[in-house]
Amino acid sequence: MGDFNSSSMEDDDMAAPLFERQLRKNYVQRAVDITILLLMVSLLSYRLVSIRSHGGDGWEVKTWQVAMGCEAWFTFVWVLVVSTKWNLLRYLTFPQRLLQRKRELPAMDMFVTTADPELEPPVIMVNTVLSLMAVDYPGMAHKLAVYVSDDACSPLTFFALSEAAKFAQLWVPFCRKHNIQVRAPFRYFSPTAEQPPSAGGGSNSPEFQQEWKHIKNEYESLNWKIEDARKKPVSSILSAGEFAAFANMDRGNHPPIVKIIWENKETAPDGLPHLIYISREKRPKHHHHYKAGAMNALIRVSGVMTNAPFMLNVDCDMYTHNPQIVLHALCLLLDPRSQNDTGYVQCPQQFYDGLKDDPFGNQLVVLQEGIVSIQGPFYGGTGCFHRRRVIYGALPKNVDSKKKNARSMDEISLSEFGSSEQFLKLVTRALKDESGTEKDLPSSLEAALHVASSGYEYGTSWGKKIGLTYGSTTEDIFTGMKIQSKGWRSAYCSLDPPAFLGCAPTGGPASLNQMKRWSTGLLEILVSKSNPIRATLLGRLQFRQCLTYIWVLIWNIRSIPELIYALLPAYCIITNSHFLPKVHDPAIIIPASAFAIYNIYTLSEYFRCGLSARAWWNYQQTARIKSACAWLFGVLTVLLKVLGISDTVFEITKKEQSTSNDQPDADLGRFTFDESPIFVPGTTLLLVQLAALAMLMLGIQPAPGGANGSGLAEVACSLLVSLEVIFRGSRPVSWNLNSYIHSKTEVQIAIRFYPDGISQPGNHMLRPALNAGLGDLQFVDDGGRSLGTDLCQFKGPPYGEEDAFIVRDTTGGALLTEFGNSKQLIKSVAHAFKGESGMGKDISSSLEAVHQVVSCSYQYGTTWGEKVGLIYGSTTEDVVAGLTMHSRGGDRHSVHRTPLGFLGCVPTGGPASLAQLKRSVPELVYALLPAYCIITNSHFLPKDQSTSRDEPYNDLGRFTFDESPIFVQGTTFLPVQLPALAWLGLQPPPRNGGGSGFAEAFCALWVVLYFWPFLRGLLGKGKDGIPPKIIYKSAALASIFVVCRFTSRM
Repeated sequence: MGDFNSSSMEDDDMAAPLFERQLRKNYVQRAVDITILLLMVSLLSYRLVSIRSHGGDGWEVKTWQVAMGCEAWFTFVWVLVVSTKWNLLRYLTFPQRLLQRKRELPAMDMFVTTADPELEPPVIMVNTVLSLMAVDYPGMAHKLAVYVSDDACSPLTFFALSEAAKFAQLWVPFCRKHNIQVRAPFRYFSPTAEQPPSAGGGSNSPEFQQEWKHIKNEYESLNWKIEDARKKPVSSILSAGEFAAFANMDRGNHPPIVKIIWENKETAPDGLPHLIYISREKRPKHHHHYKAGAMNALIRVSGVMTNAPFMLNVDCDMYTHNPQIVLHALCLLLDPRSQNDTGYVQCPQQFYDGLKDDPFGNQLVVLQEGIVSIQGPFYGGTGCFHRRRVIYGALPKNVDSKKKNARSMDEISLSEFGSSEQFLKLVTRALKDESGTEKDLPSSLEAALHVASSGYEYGTSWGKKIGLTYGSTTEDIFTGMKIQSKGWRSAYCSLDPPAFLGCAPTGGPASLNQMKRWSTGLLEILVSKSNPIRATLLGRLQFRQCLTYIWVLIWNIRSIPELIYALLPAYCIITNSHFLPKVHDPAIIIPASAFAIYNIYTLSEYFRCGLSARAWWNYQQTARIKSACAWLFGVLTVLLKVLGISDTVFEITKKEQSTSNDQPDADLGRFTFDESPIFVPGTTLLLVQLAALAMLMLGIQPAPGGANGSGLAEVACSLLVSLEVIFRGSRPVSWNLNSYIHSKTEVQIAIRFYPDGISQPGNHMLRPALNAGLGDLQFVDDGGRSLGTDLCQFKGPPYGEEDAFIVRDTTGGALLTEFGNSKQLIKSVAHAFKGESGMGKDISSSLEAVHQVVSCSYQYGTTWGEKVGLIYGSTTEDVVAGLTMHSRGGDRHSVHRTPLGFLGCVPTGGPASLAQLKRSVPELVYALLPAYCIITNSHFLPKDQSTSRDEPYNDLGRFTFDESPIFVQGTTFLPVQLPALAWLGLQPPPRNGGGSGFAEAFCALWVVLYFWPFLRGLLGKGKDGIPPKIIYKSAALASIFVVCRFTSRM
């Protein structure tokens, strides 16, 4: 590889700039932020002035002072928000100017990290790798290298990459030739993709259409191979010579493995980038530091093999959506104005196939704005371009002119980078901004294995001063802060179309567990010796950047005052006290104005970003639920670590393999539950609110102390808190996201008829398509023969009427699981779904496939007799099959013709007739059992979940619960808030003329409103319902809260 030297910049110094900075005018936002801040300060001043008249005696908690403490915290957080959002900056990049410059483009090493082939399916990882190999880098493909880190040491991952390399030889030239914009095959071939097949205008040419079909068939074949390998024993994969290194491997105890899957040996500029597989060594007694350790191993291995001056890292599910992203990022890194102080370029984390209105608040669209204008965005852990010398610990050239970054070999200590002499020589080149190595890839394998060993880092500065920083599960934020504390800036590359797209959690437990891991890691940074305050005082982290880091790092600490404040309305209603001014008190204008202005303005921010009011409300709910559940558990986790009781555990977020909505999902957009304790806090909060509201409605509140009884404000707050929890799990049509149409082409079809190809014209299934995409597609003849099931829905004819119906076959595995492993039958099914007949083969050539599909074991592991074909379990299979079809929403027509279509023979005697009826009557009753079970939500047949590949998608978009204690807090809120609201009418007379009022009721209502999914969970079943264990724990906590405070006031 050629060298890249910053000394060659002189020829380009006078050229047009590669990027421009644009400050967005935000005077209105500043005015609103300052207004809210003044209102919050005014409320604190009011409380301070009137604090003497709102005290408590004996066991009574001084709610006024508690509220003041919480509001002081909220004011502090708002100061951090105002500082962060004061200036809004964006970058405009000009990649064409970069290509016009005389200097060669630098080399780029691209890293992909994966840790578990079960939670992170190889098909997703393969698509990410293929998208990286196909990025636009004109004439410089030999300078790109893709490294894949497999922390599971899985032969399946290596097999998938080996097969992907073969497919890449077709896919990458195809993308370059036709200027394909979406370069992840699973998105390009998806019927829901909005991009045309070719941006070069050749989509209508016969040559392109033929090539497109060939590439699509090859991609489907790739998926078949990967899915088939997943189902086979590992020994069948290990039989090949290339996989001998994986024999007798344990994922937690194995030597290092480095394999060159593809090498651009001729350094062809239009060839493929290098593709290298890495599985670092792991030993039980050596701490591997999770993702940070894997990244540092990648940095070292790439340093001895290709040693590019720039590096990109992405998660395995974060594919390249904008093929020019590398050029855009280099504009920010190579411009003379930034090459001396810009350490890394971060791209926003955005997600594909996001549920309508983002029901779990995962998109983080508004969060990122404002951070860019200070010292730059945080390092997000994915979609980030790094300078290698910055990762090696170099300082910016403008920090201290007396210190030279290009240190000599004598100045580099072995204790810093390790004991590999070859690696140290290349470190010297990297610190001089030089790229390339003196050896080819195969000759570097020995050194690569050395630096990937588990003991290489011991006694070095890796994880401390060099590489990604250890000590937190959010190693990305920690590393970015360490880089910026040395004086480096960072840049933000936000493009349209987005640079990278990934998959977000699609259910309640996944979202909460991911947020718990993030908040845990953030608090670990705050309590460490390398916190942002220390970095500002002793390092070069700017003061406002320090405030921005603090704003993020205190995420989970915020859960404590927010939890207390959410309990105040219910507490005030139960004890007949108040923490907000009375309605007749002029001071009520202060909190009411702050509440109204904040919500109206945040709603306007969502409108400005092109989001809906429902998305805003979903985020408000999710923020409260995450605060009460995930963030609180993050605090407890870090507390246990600080006390030395237990260490933090890195939890991998499950990536969903499904990339298309190929069937209606009953859980789509709903908040589902499991038995994780993470639901306990939210459930507890809701129970407390419900208890308080119940007490208010029953009128059994005790007398207040002084004139401090609860009022309408407390009631409203309690009710709103409850509603915020409850609305998230609602099932009525008005709130159910399932009713939304997922494709624009679905509404273009009114009614279609699908001939079965056997009966006469007119003897076929009538398929109403008014709700296309929500029902099931049925193909039935007069005899009840079913050719298809739940796999298809109308998505419109993509790319010249091709593949209009088969959705999951592009991701592999779904049809295989449903219909069996006969490829010829699967192709026949695909033709049938399209309404096509015939297979282009004579009957005799199909005999081998016929023998396969009629074998007695063919149906094992499939859904034949369950979803496909006639239904088993009854001797009147015709009635059961017809009932099943009708239950899917299909209509069936009776055809009467003259002459009759078919004639048969009937029983000719009484015994025969009675015997036939004897068989039919009980079987007819048996056939009615499915309908009965559907009505009563019961079942009469065993449930086999192991054979359905659709199971991972059942909870898509729903908030499900499990027995994790993370749900206890949220569950406890309900029995406190709702009884408090119900208690309104039964409150005892307040003491000294005071009592709870409108403000307390309003706050309790607001808390309930936030936790509406938990109320739905109290009434739901299965994953929709909160497990009894969580309810018992939450009810106990709520009872302690309600009973103790109520009895103390009686």
